[in-house]
Amino acid sequence: MVSQILMVIRVIPVLPTRTANLNSYSVLAFFLVALLSATAYGGYFTLQPSSALRTIIKTVSTLCLSLIALIGGGPILLIVALGFGALGDAFLSLRDEKGFLPGLGSFLIGHLCFVVLFMEMGQGFDLFFQDPWRIVAALFMIGFTLYMVQKLLPKLGALTIPVLLYMVVIFCMGIATLSLPLAWPTSLVMSGALFFIASDSILAHELFLIPKGSPILRITAPVLWFFYWGGQALIAAGVLL
Repeated sequence: MVSQILMVIRVIPVLPTRTANLNSYSVLAFFLVALLSATAYGGYFTLQPSSALRTIIKTVSTLCLSLIALIGGGPILLIVALGFGALGDAFLSLRDEKGFLPGLGSFLIGHLCFVVLFMEMGQGFDLFFQDPWRIVAALFMIGFTLYMVQKLLPKLGALTIPVLLYMVVIFCMGIATLSLPLAWPTSLVMSGALFFIASDSILAHELFLIPKGSPILRITAPVLWFFYWGGQALIAAGVLL
């Protein structure tokens, strides 16, 4: 009995190390799956017709980021935001009207989580008065958002309210990132948010401004994807590191 107790005592200190190692291996495995899936989707599946495999590849690439945040002990807002991003990917990969609004709603919830997360991580809007470039960046975001509204409004029709609401949330996410310190690793979060905004801008052009069947879509589709997935990955890395 005594020998068994001593054996347990010797094993207990090793358990946290083994658990940490297991978590590290799991994170690495999920990252490799995410990276390979994202590369396959961006390099091939973006230009392919809708299919179950296409949806799976797209969703897995972002869902793995959410699982990495979960295993890595990330904040719940990050886990939820990435999870809703994966859900949005699944809906939008259907490429039909039935999937658009649920996909838009999923991303909207994810972005709202990002807004709250970035505000919690940030140092408040006092930074705007300490670093004038932040005010310039905010003014640029306001001008760009108004420009996009002016371009999209005549094309939206019944989608006007949900799309404008989504644009407001995206704008808020961009402003929230400006409250983050420009230092490692939060600079990754700021870069990721910029990638995200760029990808949404490209998507808006694809959906509402570029004619269907235009040859330029063969360029914008993979570019959009790598900006989008890269933005998600950079945000996750910036929060978890």
